[in-house]
Amino acid sequence: MSIESQMAVSGASSKPAPALKKVSLKEWVSAHYTRVIFMAVFVIPTCASLFYNLIAADRFVSEAQFVVKGVNSTQVGGLSMLLRTFGISRSNDDSYAIENYLKSRDALGSLQNKIDLREVYSRPESDFLTRFHSFLYGDTTESLFDYYLDQIEVERNAESGVSTLRVSAYRPDDAKLIADTLLALGEMRVNDMNARARADALKLSEDALQLSEARLSASERSLTLYRNSELLVDPANEAQMSSTVIGKLYAQSIQEQIKLDQLLRAAADSPGISAQKLKVDSLREQLAAAEGKLVGDDGSLASKIGKYEQLVFERELANRAYEASVNAVNQAREEALRKQIYLQTIVTPNLPDKATRPYRLHNVFTVGLLTMASAIMIYLLVSGSREHLNLH
Repeated sequence: MSIESQMAVSGASSKPAPALKKVSLKEWVSAHYTRVIFMAVFVIPTCASLFYNLIAADRFVSEAQFVVKGVNSTQVGGLSMLLRTFGISRSNDDSYAIENYLKSRDALGSLQNKIDLREVYSRPESDFLTRFHSFLYGDTTESLFDYYLDQIEVERNAESGVSTLRVSAYRPDDAKLIADTLLALGEMRVNDMNARARADALKLSEDALQLSEARLSASERSLTLYRNSELLVDPANEAQMSSTVIGKLYAQSIQEQIKLDQLLRAAADSPGISAQKLKVDSLREQLAAAEGKLVGDDGSLASKIGKYEQLVFERELANRAYEASVNAVNQAREEALRKQIYLQTIVTPNLPDKATRPYRLHNVFTVGLLTMASAIMIYLLVSGSREHLNLH
């Protein structure tokens, strides 16, 4: 057989090879969706978490404990009884107030005036994710406040009343400094609250004291003006002295009148009768003048005594009101002192010598567990949908 015939026979007997079919990405994902879900939802996030926790910056935590105590409290039991042994007791409402203050913008502003937090949390030791002014946190005050809340913890034990403050930073000195400053700011806020409560408690009593002082001063002034205008120190005493004088004049007048009567009976033409009559008339004139000074028109001592006694009575009332106001102020001051609160540091902020954050294994395990659960849930949902749509 010739070569041409052999080639014809072989060409007729052989078939062309089938062409390879192109598969789209959508079809490939649909065919391998289990692998895609496992890689996208579990493997990649877990590996990313593992990588970040390997390079994450160490953070040091300084911890302190404090209690807000007051003298006036009715709580007993547990640590409260122990504290009360030393003359102190817990103040729950004020404890919550101090905790809320430490987590407030006011505390952040006061802290920022003492410590440059932007510099503290942008140390070279920080990492790209947790440092301040990263892509997670802007450079605004609100961003700083959100970041600040992430760096401090304030927890309170409801049974003992002891609050725990934790501050994290990239350097141990920074963490301790911030914790010390926050405790000092909390104590300053307690002092401000005490001053405000004391001022509120004393305001009404001190206002009443000022009114009573003004009333007493006015009554004293009125009495002094009256004495000066009437040229009398004590009209009552003057009246008593006038009464004594009138009594003496009256007695002398009677005695001289008796003598005159005796002269007239004994010797009607006696030359001493004229002199005796003049003496009796003089005593009667003096007696009439003294009685007119004591009782008579509006200028008499009797009318002056009424006005004087009214002024003295008003002064006495004002003086009693003043004494009552002074006692009320003293009682209000003592009550305010009994109601004062104090921030007592139980455990001072420590200087950490070992980084305790981040919780690397805990973070990786948590991310892995959550992503695995998510991958399983997504797989079940996708499988159910494909079976419902008859996709294979």
